[in-house]
Amino acid sequence: MSKSTTQDFKIAFMLGLKSKLDFNVQSFQNFNPLYLENVMQSFNRYKFNIIKENREKLKQKETEISQVDKEKLNNEAIKKFITIIYNGENCIDSVYVIVYNFLKKSGQLNLSDKEKLRITQEAEIIQEKLTEQLRTKYMSNGDLIKARHMKSVDLVVIQKKIATKEYLENCKELEIKINEIITVLRY
Repeated sequence: MSKSTTQDFKIAFMLGLKSKLDFNVQSFQNFNPLYLENVMQSFNRYKFNIIKENREKLKQKETEISQVDKEKLNNEAIKKFITIIYNGENCIDSVYVIVYNFLKKSGQLNLSDKEKLRITQEAEIIQEKLTEQLRTKYMSNGDLIKARHMKSVDLVVIQKKIATKEYLENCKELEIKINEIITVLRY
């Protein structure tokens, strides 16, 4: 028991008297090294459980904090993406998808069935052109296997890109400022 201090013994017996340990500290007149060892092992298990609980609580708090940080970073990214598209600059397709999902979730982008149909038809034409361009590119590079087995460009991505661009262009024409579009973002 060289790892235990006199303070550890004192605390162990105080906890034992308060029934906090998983060992009954009443000695029944059998105070010997085995009894003392059982008390200290029980005390060590108690300390281990307290440390484990505190680590779990700390981990949970870190997770909560990181969730807030992630949401804040996502909101900042969405603001930047909306600003880029609003200003008419081009960006990668995934940015349009992110902005579309935000606008849809926040209830700002609600398309009628007629608009959905028009966008789908437009997207199918674009999809055919892009797919053919890729096939031609692969064939000109001599990669016939890729050209033969390639998948077409994702239609849903094209639809979201068209809808997002049109929505933000309409906002700009109606002089709706970016701040009004992103006011639903919270910290």
